[in-house]
Amino acid sequence: KILVADAFRTLNDGSEAALVRFNADGSLDASFGTDGTSLTDINVGGGDVWYDLLVLPDGKILATGVTDQSRAKDLVVARFNSDGSIDTAFGIGGIYSTATLSYGRGLALTSDGKYLVAGAGNSSDELIGVLRLNNDGTLDTSYGGGDGLASSSVEGSGATYSNPLTIQSDDKALVTGSAWGGSSDDVAVARFTADGLPDSAFDGDGMAVNDFGGYQLGREVRAQDDGKIIVAGFGINTGTGHEEFITVRYNANGSLDAGYGNGGFAGYEYNGQDSRPYGMAFGDGHVYLAGYTQDDYSAILDIAVPDVAATCQADSFQSVVSLSDLNGNGSSEIAVAVPGSTRVHIRDCLLYTSDAADELT
Repeated sequence: KILVADAFRTLNDGSEAALVRFNADGSLDASFGTDGTSLTDINVGGGDVWYDLLVLPDGKILATGVTDQSRAKDLVVARFNSDGSIDTAFGIGGIYSTATLSYGRGLALTSDGKYLVAGAGNSSDELIGVLRLNNDGTLDTSYGGGDGLASSSVEGSGATYSNPLTIQSDDKALVTGSAWGGSSDDVAVARFTADGLPDSAFDGDGMAVNDFGGYQLGREVRAQDDGKIIVAGFGINTGTGHEEFITVRYNANGSLDAGYGNGGFAGYEYNGQDSRPYGMAFGDGHVYLAGYTQDDYSAILDIAVPDVAATCQADSFQSVVSLSDLNGNGSSEIAVAVPGSTRVHIRDCLLYTSDAADELT
């Protein structure tokens, strides 16, 4: 079954956070929520959106996003039963919210069953932060030096911005986003220890910020089996002025992998068009990125990385299909998954699966 997290707009121009579950044939799963949909109105009349979700081992569902509280964008987490009903054993009435961070954009499950949630600083956005919650939805104050928060900032650089996180086998958390470099945003990656402290074994202070010329933003981060780290995002090609897919690969110590692309960086522009990725997955020695192009096309970019340890060898857009603008935002976007992958970011309720025929299903 396919589970989608997003929001439904309300009549008063607000929005309710929404989970929607589909059967394998694309029909709504009537056993979930109300006719396949579970709506959560966290702040009546405000804007509530889910940005990420995680299906837990017991079948329950964890979702994170944002609730609009009088123009403040508070991070919010909720847990649902497998049938889409709110799990009242979690937090307060099934919900945890905090003004410490805004825009919950990433979730991960630790080896001992606790929840990591990535967000940005609410007041100034000058930090990349990760909260750790206990299984009951209370803040784990043993994490991050006693306040439940792991954070990194770039002193004097201005705003930083958090995106989805991933967790390594040793329970270290990786978060990507951007940091202001003085004239434009640069790719930023932070790594925190299992205790929630900046990992000094990663680029010396726990955060790597790299300027590859022009604007860049990290949107997804994954750890390879060999310890190297791949970030996918988008940037401005300084030669053409177009937005493009980018990937950056780091060694386990936070230094750039000079054997990947051009000094650790690779950019991919589709047919002279602006393009942005929204999802990344590994499979069969390849990295798959999914996103959209400016001419209302959805694109899958296939990067051949044999044994995920060699030079980036290809920059072909493997599947580019014309799709309608499903949510009226002026572009089409899709998500990406490959056989055996355990999570996927959904945009506009389309799922790409890689098979021998490279077909959209």
